[in-house]
Amino acid sequence: MVPSLPIELVNRILEYLWDDMRALFYSSLACHRYREAPACRRVRVTRPSHTMYIQNRADIDAICCALSSQSTRGFYLQDGIRFLLISSNVQTSLVNIMPFRISPSHLPALESIEIYDVDWMTYRPHPNFFLRLAHFTSVTRLELRECRFCYTHELRRLTNAFPALTTLHLDRTTCGRLTSSGHPSLRRQTLEELYIPSMGLDERGRSMLAVCTSYSTITRLHMYVECFQSFSEFQSFVCHFAQLVMLSISSFPGPPRVHASGDAPELSQVDGRLPPFILNRVGVYRVPWSFAGFLFLWLAKGSVSTLEQFIVHPPEDPGAAAGCATSNFLNKTVNTLGTVHMTVFVPGMREIVKADPVHQF
Repeated sequence: MVPSLPIELVNRILEYLWDDMRALFYSSLACHRYREAPACRRVRVTRPSHTMYIQNRADIDAICCALSSQSTRGFYLQDGIRFLLISSNVQTSLVNIMPFRISPSHLPALESIEIYDVDWMTYRPHPNFFLRLAHFTSVTRLELRECRFCYTHELRRLTNAFPALTTLHLDRTTCGRLTSSGHPSLRRQTLEELYIPSMGLDERGRSMLAVCTSYSTITRLHMYVECFQSFSEFQSFVCHFAQLVMLSISSFPGPPRVHASGDAPELSQVDGRLPPFILNRVGVYRVPWSFAGFLFLWLAKGSVSTLEQFIVHPPEDPGAAAGCATSNFLNKTVNTLGTVHMTVFVPGMREIVKADPVHQF
């Protein structure tokens, strides 16, 4: 029988793997003594213990071997894996393989699945792919970044597969074709939160936004103004969410883009449609006043008497018209407003002063 190496020697050997995170990660799976080594503990800080990464076929093979063995399965059960990150592969789609290789019963605490750069046009999923996803009953959040569907309705089919899904995050996700011969069967909707930081301005991007409007149960909406060509287009999109209670609008840093129809129309020119929802929280971050002014005037036309929190941080000093629009909006919410965070521009000062003026109302 070969005697065990002293733990000091084991730690010294593992230190030579300082630049190979994958080898250190697999070493921590091999033995509980290796797992507690300083080198392995450092890699667990870099790779959070509650997160599982799948970046290539070797990753998914190693994870499946670990989960299928009772001696190593505890490594993941002890960590309580809550996040699963899957990126694309040049030879195959790892997402299409994942539900067939990994059993949801081995990841009972899994809450979020993030999928990066997957082309479902090139690699079509197995007919039972969506049926297998239905077993991930603990997943409540799905994030899709730079993914490509074959048809627009497949986004709805994917979200329908997760029975407890409440949050959807879409970033630069598009489709290859605009129409399809069939539509997914509708099931009880569970989505409550929708986050869209970026969406194409072409017809495919508009079609993806049209699919998003079918999620009528959304109560919290996070959008970037760069997703829309005009305020009128944004207005038409938001009106589909009658149960909305929280609205957050942001803009990417940099020179403001034009998001209003025509050549800078007056702030008093707002569409006559009333907001179909009753908000209790509004957040506006770095949004040009050419857009924010329209937003405040439009929201003031609806029911804002239940608003409890108002946050606005503009990228530039608002003009007189924008200031009046904001003042008119706040005057209608003074009875219920509990928190106000505003960025105030003080003449003669380069720095921006952040204020909480709720006690002044």
